[in-house]
Amino acid sequence: MFDLPTMRRVNRRWRAETDPAFFGHPDDRAPPGDICRERSLWLGLLGPDIPFALDYRGDMARPTVVSLHSGGDRWITVAADVERLLVRLGLDRAAVARTPRNDATTRAPRCAVDT
Repeated sequence: MFDLPTMRRVNRRWRAETDPAFFGHPDDRAPPGDICRERSLWLGLLGPDIPFALDYRGDMARPTVVSLHSGGDRWITVAADVERLLVRLGLDRAAVARTPRNDATTRAPRCAVDT
């Protein structure tokens, strides 16, 4: 995942991209197939030249998460929305709630020099 300054820089370049290999082609059998520069936001890379992005064409409030297929020239849906992606990755609120918190009840014992 890109940090914020990198995300801004990469997306400025994305808006000016002209290489048709990055746009894909509409695919009714495995949508979306393509992507729109003006209605998407790159979040990071899954590998060399394998970006993943938010696709805002369907719903501005709940964008689809897509990735350029490793073979190139076709975008595939990774998750219907960000929330579903977080669930699949185990990063949803329920999963986060199950992880130990770093508070007084879970804090490691203090070193002798700290007391």
